[in-house]
Amino acid sequence: LFSVAAGNGGPKDVVYPAECPAENKIVTGAVTAEGKVAAYSGKGEIYAEEALAPVPPFDYYRMQGDGLAREGKYSEAESAYNKALASSPPVAALAKIKYGLGFVALKKNKPEEALQDFLAATNAAPEFAEAYLAASIILTKREDFQAGLKLLQGGLTAGADSPRLRDRLARVLLDLDRPREAQEQINVLEGLNPKVEGLDDLALEAHNRIVILDRLQQGADPQQLFWSILDTGDGGLVGFLTRKAKV
Repeated sequence: LFSVAAGNGGPKDVVYPAECPAENKIVTGAVTAEGKVAAYSGKGEIYAEEALAPVPPFDYYRMQGDGLAREGKYSEAESAYNKALASSPPVAALAKIKYGLGFVALKKNKPEEALQDFLAATNAAPEFAEAYLAASIILTKREDFQAGLKLLQGGLTAGADSPRLRDRLARVLLDLDRPREAQEQINVLEGLNPKVEGLDDLALEAHNRIVILDRLQQGADPQQLFWSILDTGDGGLVGFLTRKAKV
């Protein structure tokens, strides 16, 4: 069910035909001459379905905001989301509204505001993996890796598990020079979805850093390691060795 504006401007539910893929359902909000609500898929097919029972205002405005955000109308989307907030949404709906506001804030280059919205979404729905992921990206972009790590670990504890969250957690652990813990997350990720984009490169990065740690623990000369790694042209490994061995 998707909410749209019916002929009198009020919210209505629309049921889509089965042949319209879920990821392509977009509502125009227009009403046909027959009193049906017009909709189209992302591939351009036109559908017209009967408007059914009214839906709660918070749902109507939240879905309206989602549609406007997809169209790149971020200020209008923000207005719709704020109307949804003013409509006394239950906690489950609040999380989606706050996530939408966070997305719009990012698009309007307001990362701190977006961060607060994403965190509010995790508070409203502790299992909302995408909200943890979005908030952690903002934190790590400002190089607050410890805060990003704490947030992601808290999400896992709260049940917000997903391949994308595990992937992000592994990357943050590498940023913090903790490759063994990163490898543990990669192992879990390989079991969840071995086809995650960039997983092979991530696993190789963790492996190479673990090899450096093992060599240092075995008494290898840091200077010799430095020159051998420098020859590979891998700046990330050179920086890792420099930090760990103070070369």
